[in-house]
Amino acid sequence: MADQAHQQLFSTHEALSSIGRYGLRKLLGTGASGSVYSAFDPESNQDVAVNLMLVSPAAGPNAVSELRAEAEAWAGIQNPFLVRMHEVGTYVDPRERRRQGVYVVRDLVSGMDMQRWLDALTRPIAMSWSHLLGMFIDAGSALASAHSRGLVHGGFSPASILVGYDGGIRVGDFTSRLAKPMGDTDQFTTVAYAAPEVQAGGQVDALADQFSFCATVWSSLQRVVQGKMPRRVSAVLARGMSENPSDRWGSMELLLAALDKARGGLLRRTLGAFSSARPVAF
Repeated sequence: MADQAHQQLFSTHEALSSIGRYGLRKLLGTGASGSVYSAFDPESNQDVAVNLMLVSPAAGPNAVSELRAEAEAWAGIQNPFLVRMHEVGTYVDPRERRRQGVYVVRDLVSGMDMQRWLDALTRPIAMSWSHLLGMFIDAGSALASAHSRGLVHGGFSPASILVGYDGGIRVGDFTSRLAKPMGDTDQFTTVAYAAPEVQAGGQVDALADQFSFCATVWSSLQRVVQGKMPRRVSAVLARGMSENPSDRWGSMELLLAALDKARGGLLRRTLGAFSSARPVAF
């Protein structure tokens, strides 16, 4: 029955049932980096995730090789808070054989993206925001690792962070201006978190990533603290969201160090004020 449903799903909707040895199972979503499917790897006998990134026809003759090289560079990053990638390759769109794309096989994280995880929070007390900020600092280290290798995310938002059911976090949904979603719609809007220069059609660089990261942290913390943002934290984030890129932090490392310092100072006072409070479980 499962095999029949699998064949029906992909024969009528996507006309694509496998990539290499990986049998595609379920469409998990579409985002800045294309479509993401759950899949099965018969060699390792494990479930994995497969990102399918079609290349824009207007991207040029070298676009596929450039996108593949970019994906391979991301796969080479060693950071515990970046989704681990296993394989990178190319494929042909079965619906339009002139179009090619790049696929990335990565760990399948059991959990949900940060946006939905925040929607599920039910006890936004003071203890929880410091934990949440710590999670973002971990996620930011993945961006810092990418920047150190000359890579940029280009579309960071709450949907870019996967929160596992074990409480761990991973950054995924890396993007490229060459890649287009395989589906017809993009469920994860990143415009709200884009730097002003990016929205104006300017360059996507590490400073633009910094703006998107700070905007993501700001909006997420506001949901937890209900408008009562600690000043030391808001000052750090505000600088990272400066309209002029040159007014932002010099690097993600400096930004994360400032956030960590602000969090530590506030955390010591919070522990004193809420010593009898029970911490929220994540």
